[in-house]
Amino acid sequence: MSGYTRQAAADIVPTAVVKSAPLNTEYNQLRDAFAFDTTGTTGHHHDGTSDEGSYVPLIADVDGLNKFVVNTVQNRISSFIEVTGVAVEQVRFEDGVIYPVTTNDVNLGTGSLEFKDAFFDGIVKADNLLIDESAFISQNLTVIGNSILGTIPVGEEANDTLHLHAVVSTDIIPNIVSPVNLGAPGKNWTSLYVGSVEAAGDVNVGGNLTVQGTADFTNTQLVNVSDPLTAQHAATKSYVDTAITNLIGGAPGTLDTLNEIAASINDDEAVYATVVTALGTKLALAGGTMTGPLAMGANTITGLPTPVTGSEAATKTYVDAVLGSADDAAASATAAETAASSAVTAYDNFDDRYLGPKATAPTVDNDGDALTVGVLYFNTTSGFMFVYSATGFVLAGSSVNGTSSRQTYTATAGQTSFNITYDVGFVDLYMNGVKLLLGVDYTATDGATVVLVVGATVGDIVDMVAFGTFSVANTLAPASNLSDVASASVSRTNLGLAIGTDVMAYDATMLVDADIGVSVQAYDATYLVDADIGVNVQAYDATYVVDADIGVTVQGYDADTAKLDVAQTFTANQAITGEFIATSYNDTYVSVTSTANATTTNCEAGNVFMHTLTEATTFTFSNPPATGTSYIMSIEIIQDAGAAGYAVTWPASVDWPAATAPTLTATASAVDLFVFTTRDGGTTWMGLTAGQAFA
Repeated sequence: MSGYTRQAAADIVPTAVVKSAPLNTEYNQLRDAFAFDTTGTTGHHHDGTSDEGSYVPLIADVDGLNKFVVNTVQNRISSFIEVTGVAVEQVRFEDGVIYPVTTNDVNLGTGSLEFKDAFFDGIVKADNLLIDESAFISQNLTVIGNSILGTIPVGEEANDTLHLHAVVSTDIIPNIVSPVNLGAPGKNWTSLYVGSVEAAGDVNVGGNLTVQGTADFTNTQLVNVSDPLTAQHAATKSYVDTAITNLIGGAPGTLDTLNEIAASINDDEAVYATVVTALGTKLALAGGTMTGPLAMGANTITGLPTPVTGSEAATKTYVDAVLGSADDAAASATAAETAASSAVTAYDNFDDRYLGPKATAPTVDNDGDALTVGVLYFNTTSGFMFVYSATGFVLAGSSVNGTSSRQTYTATAGQTSFNITYDVGFVDLYMNGVKLLLGVDYTATDGATVVLVVGATVGDIVDMVAFGTFSVANTLAPASNLSDVASASVSRTNLGLAIGTDVMAYDATMLVDADIGVSVQAYDATYLVDADIGVNVQAYDATYVVDADIGVTVQGYDADTAKLDVAQTFTANQAITGEFIATSYNDTYVSVTSTANATTTNCEAGNVFMHTLTEATTFTFSNPPATGTSYIMSIEIIQDAGAAGYAVTWPASVDWPAATAPTLTATASAVDLFVFTTRDGGTTWMGLTAGQAFA
């Protein structure tokens, strides 16, 4: 051995006394001979030169499961790593290439241990490219397919801003004549920041339009605005006019403004309390006790009934009668008593019908008696008048607070009942924007609940609109110029309406009431108008999918339905009754191992199997498809590199050509390939040899 010189030849001999010093010297020389030094002066190189020994074809640990193997047949070096007690070939080194034995199995570096720099002069191909820090491209970047950034941080690290530093001398325009969209339906940009926007045509905003600066509408009107629903919505002219009309409510001209009404009550903000206080100082019509003197001056008290008690005022008639006839006096006294009793009864009846202002609904009348249907009281908490019905107190007007009330729900699976206060017969229901028919699609009978005939689907949007009902008195006075309604010409003359000047002459082509519901749709504020197109709804397009297409020409939405343009992983068997044509097709490659001289190929795991023999092995085929379905699989058998010659026992259900099973190639690392097929659920397999001793 080069580098080794015998040190203790004279001390380490038979019959000599064994001492530590000679042994240490000898051992140190052996250590230095095997410990390679970069200077080349010591160590055993195994470089094939004289005294250095031959090349080492195998480098391994004690059990030989972690190793480097030099294959002189294929002219390659293979690295093996122990995996679950078996030496598994991981990476191969051949002329001009380093590659993993199993695709998508070996990482280059880790998440915490990274290579520094990589230099490539050719093409780098990757299924996915993830750049977690900066990326510098010194030459052109060409993208053949789609470039989807997704959530990949691009630009400044702090806010992921993408800066485009290209110098544009004029405009950035599409290179085709037809319009090019920025974004697509269902794939919208979140925000657009530009110095100014000039639109050659209409601008449709599918969502909310937020203006952080000033919106200048000089010499312009904001048209086709829907009636407001919340306090922040813009009010239309018709909405304001209607609100003012409702507020006036037919008041006379001198009391049809708030200022006129305020002036009429002397601008008293607490007019109700003032009136109550003032009334408290007055003597009730039903009588009462004066707390001060009554000074009549030159005035007289008239209309007094005949006095009954000694403290009551006497009329002249009473006095005259008393002075003239005792019988007349007695009769007058009786009449006075009857009148007084009638007045008390009338007031009590009124007091039992109108219970006055109260903070909460009363349970008895002011006399403590049971309530009767028709009793009224004013609720000072809500500010509404209530009337007692067979079911309890209800609003004296409509049960709906205002002219209409809307309630929206997102339905749960199978939900049928939805709550809203309404007057029976005056509630409309919409499912996902489509109006449903009362009595056919839903029922509404109790004034509080709407019930679907068929339960809703989870996520359905249910809109309900309740309309307030009220009565309007005849506001036309008898002196109205329309009193002669039997004559149209007289009515027009009374109103000063001349045909062709003030009104349009009759035209048979014009719509009449009889056309509503026949040739035209009656007006409904919930119907779509032109202003909704492009904002709340999609404009009609014959190419769009409608409900009738679902299940006929298109697939209805289903979370389990596969998409044609997305890679899918099927977790259940798929039956294809027609011809299956694929541009390319990849089978699952399954590596199986043996334990206790046995292994199993699961037919549900794939169609291509590989097994490296580390012992004599008996094969079992499991989970073949049912009878009537054909199944084909291939099995690649590789002899162990270190101990070749292991045998294989195939299942008894396998029939071989000439009833003779093949003999495996016994050479180390030899590869044999076999194919098996069945059509009777695995009862019988036909096996054949595809090839042996692959190099």
